[in-house]
Amino acid sequence: MDNGQVFFGKMENDGSAYPLLKDVYYIRRQTSPDGEQIVNIIVKKGNEWHGPNRMYLNAPHIVIIESVSAQAKMAQLIKETANPLTLPQTAPPQDAQPKKIAIVPSW
Repeated sequence: MDNGQVFFGKMENDGSAYPLLKDVYYIRRQTSPDGEQIVNIIVKKGNEWHGPNRMYLNAPHIVIIESVSAQAKMAQLIKETANPLTLPQTAPPQDAQPKKIAIVPSW
């Protein structure tokens, strides 16, 4: 998004004024309790107090839309988790089958 937020999920109606994003994930940067390390955490949207299960995006604020292969680290993390998870430093399995996941990255 043009405000710096990045969302990952399954997109519908990507040509409309308000595309729909389902199964939404985002990355949250979190500082360790001692304040010496920053950790990236993947979070499934819906765990917030209002429990959203989808997002309608305002198309003019979308910077770019890309698909993610099944071999991508983000696709593997989304597949593996339903809860917040620290991003691992290992590569995804080589035998994973390609799978398209629409994402809405921005910076």
